[in-house]
Amino acid sequence: MFEKIKDLLWPRALADLRDSSITVNRKLFTLLGGGKEKILVFRERGTKNYCLCTVSDKWLEENHTQVCFFQYNEKFKSIGFTSICPTVSSIFYETGITEETHKFRLKRVETKDRTYYKLIK
Repeated sequence: MFEKIKDLLWPRALADLRDSSITVNRKLFTLLGGGKEKILVFRERGTKNYCLCTVSDKWLEENHTQVCFFQYNEKFKSIGFTSICPTVSSIFYETGITEETHKFRLKRVETKDRTYYKLIK
């Protein structure tokens, strides 16, 4: 019961090494635009922290980079995306995670240019 309440209140993401997927809870899905936006996974400059944010089509045209799209998994009734660049295995390697799956907490970071969510071990 408490896990369901936490799932509604705090953004969380489950990364899976086996298929390089990141599954998000309902709260994070809503914060990231509810499936309408493109998701950018990136490494925070000068750190080993990885982050998620949404990007616009205009930003994407200017920067030409790999983005992710939300997908609904009918079998597991979950929402997530496949992270190709960086892969989940590189995220796990850089952050020292040795399990096949890991549930991340997320911390909201606001800069003058954008808002992003930092993956917290």
